[in-house]
Amino acid sequence: MNILLDTHMFIWCASDPERLPAGARNLILNSESQIYVSAASVWEMAVKASIGRLESGFDLLSFDGILARNGYAPLPVSVRHAALVASLPLHRNDLFDRLLVSQALSEPSIC
Repeated sequence: MNILLDTHMFIWCASDPERLPAGARNLILNSESQIYVSAASVWEMAVKASIGRLESGFDLLSFDGILARNGYAPLPVSVRHAALVASLPLHRNDLFDRLLVSQALSEPSIC
């Protein structure tokens, strides 16, 4: 199964896996799962760190290494991902979440 982690799920996976719900932890740790982390999540962490709302302890400039060490694949943000945001219903105002939903819908093999 291919899974796109949202920002908080990634932070919990990397820093405090016990905070994950058991079902999510089982899916993420399943050796058959391919885990993706969006560039949008890195952007969100960078923005929140710069305004003092996040102390992740991650060196965001070496984020590719963090992903590789955890066996996660990066998911770049494409023009298609950004454009699809316009068609989403306004259930959430969080711009980062909207982009992650767009990516999940755009990539047929990711849930």
